[in-house]
Amino acid sequence: MNLRSLIGSLGIAVAIASGAVAASAQTTTPPSGYRQSSEVNVTLISERLARQIANLQRDAHDYGGHRDAAIGILQNAQNELTAAAQFAAAHGYQMPSTSPITRGGGRRQQSQSDHSVQKAQEVVSRVITRLQKDSRDFGGHRVAAINLLNQAQGELTAGAQYAASHGY
Repeated sequence: MNLRSLIGSLGIAVAIASGAVAASAQTTTPPSGYRQSSEVNVTLISERLARQIANLQRDAHDYGGHRDAAIGILQNAQNELTAAAQFAAAHGYQMPSTSPITRGGGRRQQSQSDHSVQKAQEVVSRVITRLQKDSRDFGGHRVAAINLLNQAQGELTAGAQYAASHGY
């Protein structure tokens, strides 16, 4: 196991542990002034991440391994958002229904790969901002997802830098 993988694994473990602590401290009923927008936000962001993951998976280049690392982290963030939705459902919050994102297609050419990495960076940046403004904690899963999204953003940036330095 290389140092990057070890650090990533430790980061995920810390995020999960902090989520568990926060979940144990959270109340089991929706607070007064309950707003459905938090639940809609979690669902919409999860769907956006699914689209970005699908786009990145179709890219032809690996960007020095950073694309695959970003995909894995984005999948972990999406899992945290799924856990947030499950927490909300278990505690009586109203969650909108979701539809799975499916996309077909083969590998993309370099220019399309560059575009999807750039688009993923923009989307991840926007969803981090939206999650940071959210009023609900979802048992610590929202914060864990934000931490993972920040890691994914770092991998996407490193991948873009790798591409630039290798003449892509």
